[in-house]
Amino acid sequence: MVERISVKYIENTNADGDDVAGVIVSVFEKEILVGVTEKHGGDAEVSLNIKMANELLGAIKDAIELANSK
Repeated sequence: MVERISVKYIENTNADGDDVAGVIVSVFEKEILVGVTEKHGGDAEVSLNIKMANELLGAIKDAIELANSK
């Protein structure tokens, strides 16, 4: 039986600060699923293979460095 495994859910506010939003990371077979949800908005999800997930990880690390330098 193939199942989706949730890895982490992080909740905060959306970019406007007027609603609750969250991001969820999970695994389904060999795909990494990254979903974004907004309490009163909608949901979006992207399925990434391992190479694309590593690219996303690199982009997040770069964004963290940029944010820390401000």
